[in-house]
Amino acid sequence: MAQEYNTILVVEDEPDHRELLLRSFACLDIPHIVKVVADGETAMDYLHQRGEYSNPEQSPWPQLVILDLRLTKMDGLDVLRAIKTDSELKKIPVVVYSSSTSKSDIDEAYRLKANSYLVKPTDAKESAKLMCEMGRYWLCWNQLPS
Repeated sequence: MAQEYNTILVVEDEPDHRELLLRSFACLDIPHIVKVVADGETAMDYLHQRGEYSNPEQSPWPQLVILDLRLTKMDGLDVLRAIKTDSELKKIPVVVYSSSTSKSDIDEAYRLKANSYLVKPTDAKESAKLMCEMGRYWLCWNQLPS
């Protein structure tokens, strides 16, 4: 049976940022679920469907990964590198969503094949608007590979 909703995997270690992202995606008018993990190692477990994420019905393959850079256990750039060098995972769009405006962070994310780099707005309303537009782009308008 085909998946009837889109899955967004959010990799974010800050509880307040996670909550804001979850609320921001409420605007999406397409069927979706948001799965949240708090560190890089757990993100890789989810993506490889290992351990507590081994049931694909409870841990569906994401159509989009939103990735913070500064994470515990495994840095966001290391997660990005692992995703984009894996023959299956590299098909998943990865949007780096960071408070860093550092040119070196941005350049490195794109060198590692991030699909997009967005700087976290400081205003909650702007963040919600950005997530809504970004979600529509990646889940409605963008065509993903099979």
